Amino acid sequence: MGREAYDALAAGRWSLVGRFEHEDGKRFVVALETAPTTPGTRTRSTRGRALVDGLRSGWSNKQIAHALGMPEGTVATSIARLARRLGGGTRANLIDILHTVEHATFTAMENDGKRILVGVAEARSVTFDGLTRSEREVIDRARRGVSNAAIARERGSAARTVANQLASAYRKLGVSSRAELAAGSSRRMPARA
Repeated sequence: MGREAYDALAAGRWSLVGRFEHEDGKRFVVALETAPTTPGTRTRSTRGRALVDGLRSGWSNKQIAHALGMPEGTVATSIARLARRLGGGTRANLIDILHTVEHATFTAMENDGKRILVGVAEARSVTFDGLTRSEREVIDRARRGVSNAAIARERGSAARTVANQLASAYRKLGVSSRAELAAGSSRRMPARA
């Protein structure tokens, strides 16, 4: 049901209302069924799926727009709408949410006449071979959408130091952005719809 739930959330048939990570690394998501009369509820198109797949792969709006043959502004608007619906905040957070939802095992429940989905996903295993301890700590926080300034405050260092550590780690990992990092540095171009 992981991909089915992923599609339903992305299409707006369900709304993500909560997510958290347990100390054992398991990730939980909770979604409520959206009323069928809610404006904007519609079946997700093949192009919409390709847009989300491009986003999950860490591609920029420009790369997604080119691959799908659509204006870059339309891609940006669609991603912003998805982020609002899923509570993604930053692009890296949105990618992380999409990954969690896609790989979660969902159980449907009913409470006070409302249908609820509860999903559980295993923690993502990511290896940071070749990185220093500091780079691993900074990368881990960056993957979770924490800003450079917030990372610097947490670590008691300068934001410029964090930026330099991120740049060094990006070179070593072969990625060029937080989005690529959150996507697991997948470099596949989404198929044209």
